[in-house]
Amino acid sequence: MQLLSIIILPLKNNTTVSKLFTILSLFFFVNLHAQIGYNTISSNGMEVGMHADGTLFMDESKSNGGFIVDKDENLVTIFSSSIWASALAPEGFIKSSSFIYGGQGNLPAFSPGSYDITGFDFNQVWKVTGNAIIALINDIEDGTLDNPIDESILNWPGKGNPTLANLPDQDLAPFYDQNGDGIYNPFQGDYPIIGNDLNNVIPVEMMYAVYRDDQAASLQPMGLEYHSLIYSVACDNTVVLDQSIFARHRIVKRLNDVTEFKIGIWTDYDLGCISDDAIGSIPDLNAVISYNIDAFDGTANGDCQFGLSSFGDNPGIQSAVILNQEVISTTGYVGIQTSVPPGMYEPELPLETNNVLSGLWRDGTGMTYGGNGYNLGSTDFAFHIFDGNINNSDEWSVVSENLPFFEFFPLMNMSKSTFNDGEEMIIDMAYILSQDQELNNLETYNQAILDIESVQDLYDQEFPGSCSNITSNSEYSFKELTIIPNPANDFLNIESDYERYKIYDSLGRLVQADSSEAMISILNLTPGMYTIHIIDEDIISVGKFIKQ
Repeated sequence: MQLLSIIILPLKNNTTVSKLFTILSLFFFVNLHAQIGYNTISSNGMEVGMHADGTLFMDESKSNGGFIVDKDENLVTIFSSSIWASALAPEGFIKSSSFIYGGQGNLPAFSPGSYDITGFDFNQVWKVTGNAIIALINDIEDGTLDNPIDESILNWPGKGNPTLANLPDQDLAPFYDQNGDGIYNPFQGDYPIIGNDLNNVIPVEMMYAVYRDDQAASLQPMGLEYHSLIYSVACDNTVVLDQSIFARHRIVKRLNDVTEFKIGIWTDYDLGCISDDAIGSIPDLNAVISYNIDAFDGTANGDCQFGLSSFGDNPGIQSAVILNQEVISTTGYVGIQTSVPPGMYEPELPLETNNVLSGLWRDGTGMTYGGNGYNLGSTDFAFHIFDGNINNSDEWSVVSENLPFFEFFPLMNMSKSTFNDGEEMIIDMAYILSQDQELNNLETYNQAILDIESVQDLYDQEFPGSCSNITSNSEYSFKELTIIPNPANDFLNIESDYERYKIYDSLGRLVQADSSEAMISILNLTPGMYTIHIIDEDIISVGKFIKQ
């Protein structure tokens, strides 16, 4: 028999009541059902966790925040995060999937595993380290394996991995395909990667999970399959990456076609002490920020509710950035409390979820500038909550409006007009903590903007220079290739002599390869982004092109 002790804590508002109720509900759910797989990655004193059911950043027990920016001090900036989605089904009604506190039965919105059920155990989160990857690359350079392969690489769930029984025959975790046969086989030199577009970058640590939207909290599930990577990278003399964690979500549409597809990244920020936090957005940078509304985190002596750790007089700013998609609206909701209209409460029905993902409040009211954003009768519509500079009293923010504390759960929303069976969508993200001992809570805003821009630039350059460690011991030298025409419809012109070429899609899959041709036909490629490798002796010229 298992015994559960419940401690009743003094609660400041109903938002905290709702969150505590959910934590207790999840505790019962996790203990009455099979334990959900869990893992963490660590880098530069940070540690973040992921569950096999797609719950991001909660700790293993799902009772504490799991995005830890300082392990020594147990400082947390994010309690949890998840992916929301909604769409118009062919039957003419709205389908949605989301996870919120206190709603939809407090059940996970997702189940571990893909929609291809084969008996394989997907209730786990796979993890690899950069050191293990480098060891394999160095060992295979002479064409012969001399040392044992790290178990994490042997068990990586790449397509066709011969060491994993019952693995579905589908594209799962990304890998570098050494011989281009489409099968993950580490004994032939294959190894885990972030994706083909970043296949020259070794992560410090990386973890992967796949999950699907068929749980009870998915209201009329849409057949969405999520492949999530959480990873960290390090580059010489690039301090901002020491306080950054990255995520790549590959969303695969299964089962049927939908229209008016909307997807959002939901996050519950807890920046140290939670009672003095505020949320803002930076639309031009596709970013959301969490910051302290005053200069000291928590009470003057550093105390926090519930024994949480405080940032003291240097609270910093936690940002989340979408790196490869446009955020068309930044919305959200307020935890249940009496100081806001009910239209700002958390959505529970599919239509309400769809409204929030569409840039509205849950009741369909438009978000408008001024106050808390819920202003009946106003036509001064806003698409991004609190999108002003927090240092400018003339711009819209929690600070300029002098609003009392309320816990706001933001969503960064994107959309597709159609999402058909077999199609995919990739969302790349960065989570960045900006701190400077010389700056107060509001002055750090400008530093946060610089940090976001720096990370975006590094991502756009595919983490160049010292970040690209994977080729440092390679027999090949790499150089940039200019492709003509680009975009292209039918052929690529290659003006130099070379031995052979390989073309990879955006997921790192080899889709075409042949010997030297002056005109490379791409007629059989579907529209999208591709990477081509032009190989000549010990030189590989790499370029990207768009097939129209």
